[in-house]
Amino acid sequence: MTALKEFYAVTATSVYHVEYDEKNIQARATKIALRGKSKIKLGKVLSGPMLAIAKWLQFYIPEGGGLTSYERKVERVSTRYWLGNTSFVIALFFNEVEAKDCLLVYDNLLPCDPRWLDSTKKIIEAIGQEHPVFEVCEYEDMKLCRGG
Repeated sequence: MTALKEFYAVTATSVYHVEYDEKNIQARATKIALRGKSKIKLGKVLSGPMLAIAKWLQFYIPEGGGLTSYERKVERVSTRYWLGNTSFVIALFFNEVEAKDCLLVYDNLLPCDPRWLDSTKKIIEAIGQEHPVFEVCEYEDMKLCRGG
């Protein structure tokens, strides 16, 4: 099975085009739409060796390699290895138009919004357990969608 190469993440203020950069074996998220104010400017690229899909998108360096063990689970990685992150995730999409509509057309957006739960769950399922750079956080306090 081939690894998911891209998806779109809608956060409280933005839409990110999230990509698996196979050449550099890293995750990348480019802000492609903005509603309101954000610390991260339109067009800005966040990147890192791993990306946790949690209540927010969190880039991080998996601890280990060398003398210590490798750790994929973001909640087990020291926060000193955490890199850039986004605001709370509203929904995940395969389609850019749907993602932009979600952010720019709808009001009262909620973290893990039930209106787009099916789409979000499909992305999480497509990422799976063994993706080279995307990790779905299962830790209850950080998990994107509780109970799912």
